[in-house]
Amino acid sequence: MRVAELLFVAAMAMGAVCWFTAARVPSGTGVLAGGVALVCAVWIARDSSGLGFSLKPRADTLAVCAAATALRLPALLAPAGFVGADGSLQAFLALGLLHGLRPAPIFLSGSSYEGSLKAHLAASLGAIVGYDDIARLLVVASLLLWFVFIASTMALARRIAGPGAGVVAGGFVALSPRFATVFSVSNAGPYADALGLGTLALAWTARLLDNGSGPTRREYFGVGALLGVAFWQQPIVISYAAVAIGALLLDALWNRRIAFLAIAPGLFLGRLPATLHDLSTGGAATGVMTNYARGAFGGLSLSDQIVGTLTWAFPVVFAGLSGDTALSDVARGLIGALCVALVVWFAASHAAGLLKGLGVLRIGPALWPLAHFGAALALVWLVASDGQYTRPRYFLPLIGAFAIMLGAGVARLLSISRALGVILAVLVLGWNVASNIPRMREGIAADRELRALAESIEGRGLKTGYADFLIAGPISMVTNERVTVVGLLGPTNGEHLSRQIDLVAGQGPDFFLTRPEEEAQLAHRFETLGVTFETHGASLRIFCKFSRRVSIEEVMGFRDGTE
Repeated sequence: MRVAELLFVAAMAMGAVCWFTAARVPSGTGVLAGGVALVCAVWIARDSSGLGFSLKPRADTLAVCAAATALRLPALLAPAGFVGADGSLQAFLALGLLHGLRPAPIFLSGSSYEGSLKAHLAASLGAIVGYDDIARLLVVASLLLWFVFIASTMALARRIAGPGAGVVAGGFVALSPRFATVFSVSNAGPYADALGLGTLALAWTARLLDNGSGPTRREYFGVGALLGVAFWQQPIVISYAAVAIGALLLDALWNRRIAFLAIAPGLFLGRLPATLHDLSTGGAATGVMTNYARGAFGGLSLSDQIVGTLTWAFPVVFAGLSGDTALSDVARGLIGALCVALVVWFAASHAAGLLKGLGVLRIGPALWPLAHFGAALALVWLVASDGQYTRPRYFLPLIGAFAIMLGAGVARLLSISRALGVILAVLVLGWNVASNIPRMREGIAADRELRALAESIEGRGLKTGYADFLIAGPISMVTNERVTVVGLLGPTNGEHLSRQIDLVAGQGPDFFLTRPEEEAQLAHRFETLGVTFETHGASLRIFCKFSRRVSIEEVMGFRDGTE
């Protein structure tokens, strides 16, 4: 069996090198490596007692995933209104993969910390069912990863407080507060990837440590590989890795499990694409982590961190409040304090079991959500500097642990009064659903407007152009890059694909797209240049049919009249 395992690792590594790099290898090496890996995987599975968990979902898990799908149905039907400008970058990676782009992209362009797993998943779906709407494929890919998050959260909650807690915890992340729902479908950063894979690693580790005989070498390797893949997607997964690997290490030291060392090659294989990226860029991916580490302890004071967390982060992430809510700081702080009260209650109610477990170096079930909540919060406070409260996404990893504690709280209340427990669960989940309604309406309207605009542009035979970053990527996405728009016109800045920049600059822009209130300023610039043009559109103005080619450099600064 050891020979088959070594062959599997070697074949997977060679397959990654062939897929993600331009390394010169004999033709067909990648296909051969994939075939060997598949044969070895089948052979290992034949002689395997399992990896410590079942892939067969429970009926309650399926029901909760169905509820998650229902909430996100508007995003599935009108995906372009939800994927967003940042998310469109994943769409371009998926389109490139479908069109035979090689070597395959490892990270988003210019972001050596946002992995391409979601693009690979969307491209795989597209290869099977067609890719007439790449935005929808991305939403489906995100939803599948969110299903992993739901199932893993439910598994941990059941282990702590029983099936009822599992359903409530799963319901909270399925019928999630507005902020989490948006990130579960928007692809603005691989947060669905991070939460899904990271929580699966925690659930898997918890189950393995409950096994009296301890994890096998294969299981250690599997957890390591899963965490490696997750870390490739988003460094924020370090909070999950710290808890899972820390627990496995303590258990291995206490019980002298030498098999723990197998976690290292698993981590290496899972993160191999990022390592290959480092080798080709002089350490760009590792440099991101180094920069974050250098910023540790350099942000806000502890008191400012606490105030910001209570009055901003927790109300947005856990209660679904929007950033522009009219609630006072006191009201928001009260909501944050209630969230903290839930954590304190959970810790106090499991204190005896936690102390007993720590006395024999055993990780009790209740310690999993507490340890990860603390690790994730500490990570944000340490390395997110002073910008985390304008971008509460950094707090998203806490939502799984919070859901588990909520599930345990409702389960305890149900044991006292079924009616009160049901009322609390309905109120919380109902509030979550209500918080999503405005955003769903906005997304549906945005999809309709975006597709109408793209149809108008294509109908005029326009193929290349410049616009603001927030609209450029989505137009290119909904047209599957039949129209290529680069967001260099501003005023919003963002990441751009170099191949798109080169294409528009090389062919010359067919159009410029701007807001109605900026029409007079842009028109004045063209007139100053002696260029005639036509304008069309209502919500956004399309400048086209120029008398000569106009470069982006000639119009930059048109808003303030600078040359």
